[in-house]
Amino acid sequence: MSQTIRIGPQDAKKPISLEPGDTLEVALPEKSVGGTWKVDFDRSLLWDEEEDAQQARWVLGGAHQQTVRNLLALAKGSCILRCAYLDLRNGGGRVLEDINFTIYVGIKASERKKYPPKKAAPASVASRASRQASHDVSDAAHGSQSRLQHLETENRRLQERLWDLTNKVVQLAEDYAAIVKGKATRNRPGARR
Repeated sequence: MSQTIRIGPQDAKKPISLEPGDTLEVALPEKSVGGTWKVDFDRSLLWDEEEDAQQARWVLGGAHQQTVRNLLALAKGSCILRCAYLDLRNGGGRVLEDINFTIYVGIKASERKKYPPKKAAPASVASRASRQASHDVSDAAHGSQSRLQHLETENRRLQERLWDLTNKVVQLAEDYAAIVKGKATRNRPGARR
């Protein structure tokens, strides 16, 4: 039975165990510096759905926005999942934060020495990251604008729904008050029946 395991930067020091078919949900914090998260791993062990679709899913987590990457465990083995936050200002590509996770797929704790994790390429060497840096900035700007428009539309819809519900509650309260008042009048001594 497959399961979803959610990890974040706080889990970087401990090994992550998966079984083939499991989904690894990696939550990476959003930074105040203009940049992007680049993720590197052994693609024979893990599959990144968002990478294939060329988009990351954004969620609100706690007080901070996060990028969430879903990786599907494919085969038995181990690797280092490297998450590097690249500074995209001034045509950069400088690594601002580097988080490494040790991933074991289908390997028991007692067998881990037989399967040393494959190292991920450093972000400065990862040509894909540097090639896509400027492309990602424009995508991020467009994505932010479309997310903002979506949130504004959703906010308007929720405000309209709240207004409708408030009106219904007021109407129900008035109806209830009328019913209670009617019963009180009928139960008063000397009231006509």
